Amino acid sequence: MNAKIWFLFFSYNYVLWWGTIANGYYLLEYFEILSKLKFTSITVTLDVESETHNKRRCLDDVSPTYDEILLGMDKYLGNGMPI
Repeated sequence: MNAKIWFLFFSYNYVLWWGTIANGYYLLEYFEILSKLKFTSITVTLDVESETHNKRRCLDDVSPTYDEILLGMDKYLGNGMPI
């Protein structure tokens, strides 16, 4: 969605009912935006455990991502968002 459409949604307090699928790494970064929308579901893809996940889904600089994703999921769940 482009910036003008986002502005209209937030300016007029529209409530959107939709779902999304994400790798989850940026959940914390986008919390303020995403918490204003009404998701029916947010699906986050994780591998079984941290060691495997961090080998397969690390950042470009080989930094791990598993713990950051879990922190984001905890914040969303703690705020009643459907993850």
